[in-house]
Amino acid sequence: MDDDPNAEDAAAGMMANLFDLAPCAMVISDRLGVMQKVNHAFARLVGWSSTTPPADRKFRDLLTRPSQYIFGSQVLPPLHLAGAVQEIELDILGEDGRSHAVLLSGVQLGAPEKDGLHYFSLTETKARRVYEREQLEARTALERKQEYLDLAEKLARVGHWYVDLASRESFWSPEVYVIHGLDPQTTAAPTLEHVVSLYHPDDRDAVRNIIAAAIADHRPFAFQKRLTATERRGERIVEAYGEAEFAPDGRAVGVFGVLRDVTASVGAQRDLETSEERYRLLADNVPGLISYWDSQQRCRFANRAYLDWFGRAPETLLGRAMADELGAQYANIAPYVLGVLAGQAQTFEGTVIRASGDVGHTLARYVPDFGPAGEIRGFHALVTDVTELKERNLAEQASNALKTAVLSSTHYMVIATTPQGIVTVFNAAAEAALGYTAEEVIGKQTPALWHDRDEISTRTAQFNDQLPDAIEPGFATLIARPPSDPAVSREWCYVRKDGTRFPVRVSGTRLMDADGQVTGYLGVVEDITERRNAEEALRSSEATFQTALDYASIGMVILDPSGRWLRVNKAIAQLLGYSEKELLQTSLRALTHPDDLEESQRLVRRLLTGQIETGTIEKRYLRKDGSTVWAQLSAAVVRHADGSPQFVISQIQDISDRREVERVKNEFISTVSHELRTPVTSIRGALGLLAGPLSEGLPPEVTKLVSIANKNSERLLLLVNDMLDIDRMASGKMRFDVGLHGLDGLVAAAIEGNQPYADRFAVSIVAPREGTGLQIAVDAARFQQVMSNLLSNAAKFSPPGGRIDVFTSRRGGLCRVAVRDQGQGISAAFAPHVFGKFSQADSSASRRKSGSGLGLHISRGITEHMGGSMGFDSEPGQGATFWIDLPVH
Repeated sequence: MDDDPNAEDAAAGMMANLFDLAPCAMVISDRLGVMQKVNHAFARLVGWSSTTPPADRKFRDLLTRPSQYIFGSQVLPPLHLAGAVQEIELDILGEDGRSHAVLLSGVQLGAPEKDGLHYFSLTETKARRVYEREQLEARTALERKQEYLDLAEKLARVGHWYVDLASRESFWSPEVYVIHGLDPQTTAAPTLEHVVSLYHPDDRDAVRNIIAAAIADHRPFAFQKRLTATERRGERIVEAYGEAEFAPDGRAVGVFGVLRDVTASVGAQRDLETSEERYRLLADNVPGLISYWDSQQRCRFANRAYLDWFGRAPETLLGRAMADELGAQYANIAPYVLGVLAGQAQTFEGTVIRASGDVGHTLARYVPDFGPAGEIRGFHALVTDVTELKERNLAEQASNALKTAVLSSTHYMVIATTPQGIVTVFNAAAEAALGYTAEEVIGKQTPALWHDRDEISTRTAQFNDQLPDAIEPGFATLIARPPSDPAVSREWCYVRKDGTRFPVRVSGTRLMDADGQVTGYLGVVEDITERRNAEEALRSSEATFQTALDYASIGMVILDPSGRWLRVNKAIAQLLGYSEKELLQTSLRALTHPDDLEESQRLVRRLLTGQIETGTIEKRYLRKDGSTVWAQLSAAVVRHADGSPQFVISQIQDISDRREVERVKNEFISTVSHELRTPVTSIRGALGLLAGPLSEGLPPEVTKLVSIANKNSERLLLLVNDMLDIDRMASGKMRFDVGLHGLDGLVAAAIEGNQPYADRFAVSIVAPREGTGLQIAVDAARFQQVMSNLLSNAAKFSPPGGRIDVFTSRRGGLCRVAVRDQGQGISAAFAPHVFGKFSQADSSASRRKSGSGLGLHISRGITEHMGGSMGFDSEPGQGATFWIDLPVH
């Protein structure tokens, strides 16, 4: 049914009337606090004659000075963080100067940093008793909300702060002290100058300028800067957002803001520390998942609690769909998700399964996020753990059962002690690793029993140099935390009952009761023997590789995928005339001769994209003195576990002498070929006449000799033409007329043109069963030359009565044409030489198959010039399949 515009207008009018005629005072302000609309009750409260607020008048300007501070510290922070605030006691001034005690409640609609609006309702306080009761309830609610705010700030690692510009003093929430690495119990409220001095020296002027500019322009500010390292923690990076507070005369009187530590967690012990933190949070039952999901139910924000609950870093949730993350559990919350996306806040209880397998009870609150036009942009989700409140006894039983299961099943040694060090837990893994039974150590021994005494004495001496009070070697050494080594994870040498030793990593934590008293210590111990052996093997392998690299007789290079040199050896440095240090500052591209650059980059691209596993080309390099050197480059790619390229290993061999020999040989072949072609053509023509029309009058013996000579002249002419093609390819003078052609038509023409030749060997050529419909960019004549070579070779090497199968197919961006014969195949010894010049499997003078041995070499060169590749597959006695791959257009 279509929407009725009149009904929509009527509904909008009704909402406006409800706002205007509401019995309590109501006001709407924008994100800067400027009042946009008030109702009649509000106008009566402050003594205005109209419901239209003065231009650019801010709501907080109507409050008394103490109430302005309360508004800035107790209304705006929870409003920004939680989206709502309830019953905050304020004093508002009327036009006659009298103050009115009111209770303020408010909600935030829309994103605060964009075009969000604040809706406030104000109720005047009643009789004294009612007032006191409401005041007590308000204080209780405020304290509860402050606790929630502190918890939310702790979980979200966000704090808020306020600076009084007149006194230059500031107020910090507890989390801000944590972010700065300061103790609120021993650190006085810092001045504005002290606050700025806590930032990195390079960032202090920028912080001052940003805040000053925001105050001058009456706009919010935001920045991300560094905090200077302190004795308690290293350098941190924080994000700050805030805005200035202004007096009615426009003078800035204070600055309010929020601060968030955005420093990423690093370190080899991250997983261990995360597990320890998760265990601590589970024991203390500290809940609090905060997230935001858009209208498509995809996560756009998640706090760190997800790591503690589910073992998932919050960054991995971003962009993921809620249904995909929750799986079968999604059906339980789907009605609430649909409800909040319909614009209704949702509150419900549920259960979650943590990464450890524990089932927890939760209280979830879903709050819709409305856009400026009233559309639903998504929703905020706050999930609190209420397991301890609902099922304290059951949780303790489940926790004990879980501990028992973990202790009995884990392959880590788990050892717990009393505060004095007497062992109270000694699991099966510890028994197996140390050779002691639990009965032998529980209640009788300390962990010093299986520690190396000399190692404990050495560590004790090191710790005593830093500890204020000296300790004796023993259990005290195991739990000591000197300033230079405060880690909860250390490596030790354990001694088994039989006297053998092995290295371990011990991760320890204090066990605390509800009052914060130490009740014992827990250690999780990992046998790191295999890791140590692996590290030693890695070091040995690295040393072996480095030795091979340094002393190799040919150049060896490791490059990154961009072509930058990562490691080089002495041989390549000597070849190119650079020092090893100079080579590491340049790249493969910079040292490649310009004429060889395209071919070199094409080889690298094919390697990186996985088209080939290894590749070899001959190219010229530029020496430091400006001269060039010919070298053979052989390269292969080493890949990451996900298949992406990690680096390229290359071998570079000087082939200058060989190239010179080949140049002389090619010049000789070129000269001989050109000199032979004209007389051979004439001889073939004359013999063709004698073997044809003029053969009738010749004696049979002469006719036979003429026929033999004619055939041999044809073979000689083919050899000369092949040699000329070799010369043209080497000199780059071979002409190619490349155009778009249908693959199916080219293959059909090749089969038709070569079937008569195959008939001479009683061999049939079988065309592909189905067409491909593909277009390729090739020189049609050169393509036919390649196909003729493959088909004629297949005919020569197939047995009489055999057949040649031709196949066409598509392989990604390439098309493949394959020719399979039924011959004897190619031996393993000859396989590496198939595409060489003058290469023939039977090179004896009595060989039965004619040919120059140049056809495959020429065919591969033509194919590569047209952007393709040629290869073969064969098993001796099973025939051979030669194929060409060409790009599809």
